[in-house]
Amino acid sequence: MQQSVESVPGNEPLTVRSLLESSAHIGHPTKRWHPDMRQYIYAKRGGVHIINPQRTIECLDRASRFLSELASRGGTILMVGTKKQAQDTIAEEASRCESHYINRRWLGGLMTNFQTIQERVDFLVRMEERKAKGEPLGHTKREEMRAATEVNRLNNYLGGIKSMTRLPDAIFVVDIEKERNAVAEARRLKVPIVAIVDTNSDPTGIDYPIPSNDDSVRAIRLITSRLSDAILDGRSRFVRAEEERLAEVAEIEKQEAEARASAQAAAAARMARQRVEVQAEAAAEAAEEEHGQ
Repeated sequence: MQQSVESVPGNEPLTVRSLLESSAHIGHPTKRWHPDMRQYIYAKRGGVHIINPQRTIECLDRASRFLSELASRGGTILMVGTKKQAQDTIAEEASRCESHYINRRWLGGLMTNFQTIQERVDFLVRMEERKAKGEPLGHTKREEMRAATEVNRLNNYLGGIKSMTRLPDAIFVVDIEKERNAVAEARRLKVPIVAIVDTNSDPTGIDYPIPSNDDSVRAIRLITSRLSDAILDGRSRFVRAEEERLAEVAEIEKQEAEARASAQAAAAARMARQRVEVQAEAAAEAAEEEHGQ
């Protein structure tokens, strides 16, 4: 029976058929598997493990809910996928949901030595600003060429995190074997990990594993786009909440301003009455003195 999970954010319900069509169910050869993936494996076919697509839907739904909730609180997500099959998808989907990404190479210490990486990012941003203004990047033609080469190199590695001014609140990883350094740094810093996990990988320590083929371009795109939809859903709720909060603040400020204006007007009226009373008393005293004379 065709099953779907409507609660997963997306344009259409995610179905078993869509996973099968994307080859998300095809794992690695049975001789290359991790025993802890047993719970996600449905069967063996032709010496290859078959991933249970229903488990993929369940895990993707759980991961989507987590990322959506995180985004609704203003949290940031770093998407990581440097293997060839994932590079374009990671860049496109991260840009679509306004998340940070690494899709060329994970630089060691990117999170555990974040301050040093930020210095290189700041340098990249400064150089690009100078280039945009038409300012020279060096004193000589050779320095200019060297600086331009460095800017291009840094853009390849750091272009997706130019706006990341603090550690992410979660990371999404395609292929935890390929990105073991990113996973290790996230675990060390206790940053929650959402990851596509194939049958040859150890899901232990992954907070939100999504069992799936991590070599299929279509499977990677299908899962990543669903997570991007979830993040966008959370961001829209965050924006609405912020707008409501700002509207409430504006209303409170308006009421406070009105209260202050009313208090100031009342105080001015009291002072005016007091001046009139003082003047009246002075006039009465003057009249009595004149009458007494």
